[in-house]
This record gives sequence, structure tokens and C-alpha cells, in this order.
Amino acid sequence: MIKRIFVAIKKFFSPEITRELMWSKEDFDLAKKWANCRFHPHHKNKTIWEIVYSPRHDSIDVLYEINKLIKNNK
Repeated sequence: MIKRIFVAIKKFFSPEITRELMWSKEDFDLAKKWANCRFHPHHKNKTIWEIVYSPRHDSIDVLYEINKLIKNNK
């Protein structure tokens, strides 16, 4: 419950992404901020970042998965 409140507050201050993210550090940071403030559509108690990010994955893989979610939300 508290996690949902924190995510809702962070979502208010997070940027809205309307374009496809490229493979740069700035876009990765933007994707991280965006994904930490939104719950995953299929895993209700986890953020998108918690599902997509793994230390074993390359940053390109993470951005690819986030781009897929952005395209589906449009």
C-alpha cells in the first residue's frame, strides 16, 4: 500500500515519454525514471523497472523492453 503511494507521487514528477528511446546514457536514465514510476501491466505489485532490469542484461536489452511497453501504451 505504501509502495503504491510512493509510486503515485513519483509518477506525478516523472517525465512522460512520447518518443522511442535511443541507445544513449540520457535515454537510459530517462527510461529508468519513467519505469520506476509505473506499475507493470501484468505484475500489479512490481514496477516496470523491477521486471525489466537485471544486472545480467545489457542496457540495450532493457531499453528495447521499455520501448516495447511505450509502443503498447500509445
